[in-house]
Amino acid sequence: MKFDRLWNYVQWLVYFLLYLPSNGLHLKGTFKTDEFFKFLTRFGIQSTNTIEKYSTRGFIYGNISLVNGVNIDQTKPLPSNLQIMLTLMDFNYFTDYYEHRRIRPRSEACNLMFESIKQKAFFFGCNENGTLDFIRHVPCFKNELCNDEDRKENVIPGYQFTYKIQDINQPRFWYLSLVACVRDNCKWKDLASMIGNNRSINKGKNPSYTIEYDIWLVNGNPRSEKTVFFGHQFTYEFQNVFQIYLCSFLIYFFILPFIVHRIKKHFHYLYLLLFVYVTIELTSRFLSMIHTIVYAFDGKGIDFFLYLGDLMETIGISILILIVICIAKGWTTRSKELKVSKKYIGVGAVLQITLIISHLISLETIDPIFNMNSYETVAGYVELGTRLLFMVWFLLELKETFRHADSTVLRNELSEDDDNASVLTKNSNQIFSGDENEDYEFVNETLITDSLDNSKIFFNYVSREEQVEKYMKFYLHFGACCLVWFIYLPVLIFICSFLSELFRFRLILGIRFFVNFISVVVLFYIMWSPKTPLKLPGKKEKNYEFDNMQYMYNNDGMDLDDGQIVLIGENNDQNLINLNGDN
Repeated sequence: MKFDRLWNYVQWLVYFLLYLPSNGLHLKGTFKTDEFFKFLTRFGIQSTNTIEKYSTRGFIYGNISLVNGVNIDQTKPLPSNLQIMLTLMDFNYFTDYYEHRRIRPRSEACNLMFESIKQKAFFFGCNENGTLDFIRHVPCFKNELCNDEDRKENVIPGYQFTYKIQDINQPRFWYLSLVACVRDNCKWKDLASMIGNNRSINKGKNPSYTIEYDIWLVNGNPRSEKTVFFGHQFTYEFQNVFQIYLCSFLIYFFILPFIVHRIKKHFHYLYLLLFVYVTIELTSRFLSMIHTIVYAFDGKGIDFFLYLGDLMETIGISILILIVICIAKGWTTRSKELKVSKKYIGVGAVLQITLIISHLISLETIDPIFNMNSYETVAGYVELGTRLLFMVWFLLELKETFRHADSTVLRNELSEDDDNASVLTKNSNQIFSGDENEDYEFVNETLITDSLDNSKIFFNYVSREEQVEKYMKFYLHFGACCLVWFIYLPVLIFICSFLSELFRFRLILGIRFFVNFISVVVLFYIMWSPKTPLKLPGKKEKNYEFDNMQYMYNNDGMDLDDGQIVLIGENNDQNLINLNGDN
């Protein structure tokens, strides 16, 4: 009964996500003409499918009307020479347009801003042969279409203007902005310069006003039924990121119970740190998914969840760094106690805080127009540099651990394992229970005779040397893996800087999540595999086996008090030593 109810909830959720209408980036706000210029947003439009042009074009539509004004008549539509410009341009035209916005006087700025498109863009009454639909005269009179919309069927119902973007070659960024430039007798002027103009509402007075806009930007026709919930509603570089978040969330969701089970049976602080890291990553992904789902509906999302999830991911990375440094320091291998001086605690705290704060600052200092990669900011470079400082600290700890690899402390630690070791004979993993027909039988170190006691020192010494060698190999491989993990992100950012931003975000996000997951798998292995030298609770002890050196205990079914242990070099009949004197 409970399962059926849960399944009904799941079906309802799937239906809710897949079939309800959704929208993309949603802009709401006001603009005062005294500000002259306002950049609204950058939006990635997907390439148009030649077979399904109707449903795969990009659409930008909305309402933009007058709120209040000075020296204008708000009861009538504004004359065209007092309407400012809503512009939509791709990168090739927008760069010159944007760079000239600060030129003074502003009428000269208007001329230069529109210089590159004046022969190509369509202007009613001035350049009707233009093919580029970049301009809308705004504000539009309330409840009426904008002046540039001459065909009602081309406008999304309920809105005053609509841009349709079609590009069958490639996806590209489009830039939306408002500028207080007007077109008067086919000449570009600043709105503030329209003083005393014969066509102005109030002669000799400076007109200014405030407009209110409500604009949607989507990939795909909002009237089409073929839109993809987590695809066409988003700017191109963010399309389908929900699937990346979901995959990462499910991976950590299935990992978490194993860690909880291990902690309940055998507690250790390394287990606890790994549990905290996985929990933080799980929460971060969940918050990111919630933001993405909400964004798909209202075009805004929950920015607080997005930033909080990003912050938690950075905190999780700092905890992961702490784990690998603790292991490199030799914790649970050279020493069962982590002894850290106040100096190390201070350095670690400073680096952790620097990593987190620099990441938050990088999110706020990105360039929303030309580069939204947070790593390619000053704060982002500080974040990557802090990561490299952690790598230097890791190397220093690893060097110190290698320096003590052959120390007496390590040998004493290893000898504690030898006390509980068992010796397996006859090249078998089975333990023989004293069958009289067997030539060899299992010998426990607690039952051996003086002859074995005299030989035990030699064998334990050999086993200890093997353990030291394994210990060195372990840290050699562990150090190499961690170095790759520390340095991969700066290298990845450098390589991706040569890629278009249209593809950069998803590539970095996917690789970052995958590499961090692999690091968790590696930590799982080294913490719980009996083949690693970490002395953690709950690990299965590995019995020592000798392939070429065997203990042989002679019993022959007789109750002898002087049973002897004989060392043989090879496990074959030619090397057996007959202790009874029989030929």
